[in-house]
Amino acid sequence: MILDKLLTFARPEDGAITTSKEICLAQGDLPAPNIGMAPYEGLFLTVSTYTTPVSNLNITLEDAETQAGPFTPLAVYPSLTAGAGEVIVKAPIPFKAKNWLRLTFSAASEVNAFITHGVDKGGAVHND
Repeated sequence: MILDKLLTFARPEDGAITTSKEICLAQGDLPAPNIGMAPYEGLFLTVSTYTTPVSNLNITLEDAETQAGPFTPLAVYPSLTAGAGEVIVKAPIPFKAKNWLRLTFSAASEVNAFITHGVDKGGAVHND
């Protein structure tokens, strides 16, 4: 799969993080507060470990109307243990998502986290 850097929360080169950058779903044309991302259905969140295994890690997908927030929890992916390079989240973005999304981690983690249209079994290639 080819990844768009505008839909990438975090890359391994970012180092260990507890909060990702914000991603805009480009819903500026919808009235605020928007009621979901109906035109943008089919988006998936994928998070994988990099070189370091993780254990007891909670990942929270948060959303907000604007980049400045306030961000509120949209979905929580529970504690888990995963080896290096393993996928730890592969889930559809909830339809009630607002314009801006970000991830928070219960512990600093080095991850590859992104949104994609559909999910396949191939590897990820960043398209910068």
